[in-house]
Amino acid sequence: MKPLISIYKLTKYVKKDKVLFLNYFNKTKLLNNVSFNIYEKEMIGLVGESGSGKSILGNILVNLSSADSGKIYYKNKEFLEYNQRELKKKLQIVFQDPKTVLNLKMTVYQIISEPIVSHKLYKQKAEILDNVKKLMKEVSLKEKYLYKLAEDLNLINLKKLMFARALSLNPEFIVIDELLSQQDSIQLNFTIQLIRKVKKKRNISILLISSNLKLILKLVDRLAVFYKGNLIEIIPKSRFSEMGLHPYTELLFNKTDKDIDDIENYLQLFKVKRKPVENRCVFLDRCTFVQDICYQKKPKFKELEEEHFVSCLLYEDKKEEL
Repeated sequence: MKPLISIYKLTKYVKKDKVLFLNYFNKTKLLNNVSFNIYEKEMIGLVGESGSGKSILGNILVNLSSADSGKIYYKNKEFLEYNQRELKKKLQIVFQDPKTVLNLKMTVYQIISEPIVSHKLYKQKAEILDNVKKLMKEVSLKEKYLYKLAEDLNLINLKKLMFARALSLNPEFIVIDELLSQQDSIQLNFTIQLIRKVKKKRNISILLISSNLKLILKLVDRLAVFYKGNLIEIIPKSRFSEMGLHPYTELLFNKTDKDIDDIENYLQLFKVKRKPVENRCVFLDRCTFVQDICYQKKPKFKELEEEHFVSCLLYEDKKEEL
């Protein structure tokens, strides 16, 4: 498989205290040395509880935010080597709540055509209009809404509109951030069908971020698991029917009927009485399989078999580090 995007040792900090100057002792890692590939034409899932760093990573991958260290490559060229305006055309994001990112006082036509006009994909008004109509049809947004204000659309149609806008620049990579959360069954079914439809028609790469493990397993080709800003496991689809190898992933797979944030609450209730140790396994204070070696060194992110990576000292002697 050919990588479309390669992430190498990505780290992102946030200040603990906004009053003090940023220094080593006054910052927390939102992302900690994250490395992995996103392949051409694949859909990879990213799961983890709220605050684990999933959305931060998604924003960085579409150039809406920047990392403090590490590198990102798009088609084997570092992000910084590209014309940033041209790069933006290829990397898009669909957010969880359309109402927070769309200008609801604009018409459907204005919202979809805005990036097309800004990037000068078409010059003639007739061409722009034709393209907008095609995008609406692609996401099953009825043409009768073309000149309606966005505020007059229901939530499902707003999500269709958000997708149409994201697709308007013909991207090769889309981040879909928590779109499977906080929906009733009708909305959820529509969202799943829309994601599948876009993937089938466009054959693009998608990073699907969610806290709903049960649903995400039905959609993706690989699954990446985040815990406290750390990438702890990547599982290929061929292993979805089995348990994950990392103790945290195993817990998630044992409770696929629950939202991951509910599992986090479960962990708080039954937390192992053990203090976290700096520069050791991030799951050390909660792991029920902890060994003496876990207090001595930090696990490396290693490939155990083809495209199956894990960061756990239980598998320290296996294969090579990513």
